[in-house]
Amino acid sequence: MQAAFIENDKLYTFQNGKFETLKPKTYKNFRIGALINSKKLITFTTKLPLTLQKEQLDIQVELKMYQEGGLDPNRNYVIDYLAFPIQQDNIYLIEAYALPQEVIEEQFGKIAKKIGFIDVLFPRFLIYKSLYAQEFTVTKNHLFLYLGEEEAYAAIYKEGKYIAFRSIESLADLASQCGIETAKLKSLLSEKGLKQENYAPEEMNIFDVLQERFYKNAEKIVYAINYKRSYFGIEQIDAIYLDFEGERIEGLEAVMMAAGMIGDIVVQPLKYRDLSPKQSALALAIEYIENFEKIDQKLNFTIYERKKPIYHYRSFQLLVFAAAILILFGAGTLFLYQQVHHFDELIAQKEGEISKLRKKNQKLMEKLKQLRDQKKQILKRKKEMLHENELAQLTLSAIPMVEEGKKERQKMMNDIIEALYRYKLTTKSIDQNGTSSIDVDLVSKYEQREKIGAFIRYLLEKGYSDISTKEIVRDNSFYESLVKVKK
Repeated sequence: MQAAFIENDKLYTFQNGKFETLKPKTYKNFRIGALINSKKLITFTTKLPLTLQKEQLDIQVELKMYQEGGLDPNRNYVIDYLAFPIQQDNIYLIEAYALPQEVIEEQFGKIAKKIGFIDVLFPRFLIYKSLYAQEFTVTKNHLFLYLGEEEAYAAIYKEGKYIAFRSIESLADLASQCGIETAKLKSLLSEKGLKQENYAPEEMNIFDVLQERFYKNAEKIVYAINYKRSYFGIEQIDAIYLDFEGERIEGLEAVMMAAGMIGDIVVQPLKYRDLSPKQSALALAIEYIENFEKIDQKLNFTIYERKKPIYHYRSFQLLVFAAAILILFGAGTLFLYQQVHHFDELIAQKEGEISKLRKKNQKLMEKLKQLRDQKKQILKRKKEMLHENELAQLTLSAIPMVEEGKKERQKMMNDIIEALYRYKLTTKSIDQNGTSSIDVDLVSKYEQREKIGAFIRYLLEKGYSDISTKEIVRDNSFYESLVKVKK
């Protein structure tokens, strides 16, 4: 959107490198803006958690401005702020500004009443944002020194981003302390600067005041830079631009260095395109207003907002909605009646089809039940046959095992009988347990008791590895011993 700038109750545009006065009938098609005096701003710096949303930040900033920023609760203010995310500390560094409403009304009330609105009211130290869209390198750190009659400041920009401003003494303040007119002060600074040898003996008192005041102001600027350095990592200022009607101030570099400024300090006049100093500032302001919606850092203190078109108001939107409902109601009633009749016919048709499907489905369900019963009988018979087959298999596999067991038991019995016969031993009983174990209760005369040991050794030689005997018991002239033999 094209922009126009208010100055001395006139509207100026800047297009294709040319300034024009805006005609009254066309101003509504432009975004209108103007500068406020930064000296009138009440500033406050604070920190808030990085987790806060925009609405929460708005509330917290306003509360802190009244509670800690020194605002008078009996006065009306317009409050705005810039929030700088500091990731390493998980905070927002907040620069908040408040402007009394009566100051705005006093400066812009007349022109606002005439044109009906002012879209943007902003401080002058933000106009330098426009430089980075055209001429300046965004990888540098810049310091802008503005010396005006009613306001003066230092604005710090890091890589194209505004990060701080510090208000200093204006030309009117300095002239008052020197006891001279502002015009005279401008002439002295432009022609003689801050070099002692340039001043006549009768002007030395003026020089002393200027030297002292510029040094104090330079100290404030250096302090602001050092304070921001801890948050933004500013190593040094790469360039200093003096915004002083295109003039230089000889000796200003020496004062800045004496106050603690680091780096190769060269102060050069601010110039934009091929415009005069006054036109440069005006062009930068107009371009800032023109790009206001796209700019990432913006402040706006207007109380004269443009009236919205009637269709943007909620009440109008509700009225249109209600009218549309009434218009559509009549046509909608007839349409709904036709739709109901149509759906009644469809429902009757579908109910007939469903009835036929139900009868057909009943027959299918009966057939399915018969098939399931047949399947159940077949599965039962299959299970019985599998069981019978398993029993037959077990019987067949057991036959050779039984025959083999008989042979093993018979051989074991034969070995026992042969041993008894060999050593002329008698038994009270022989109990055979399966194919691998037999118990023999031996009896021998006293003089033949060693034959029990011979009996055991014989069986060991036959391959019976596990033979045990209980204690041999003497009964009159006989010995009795239970021998357990295992294969």
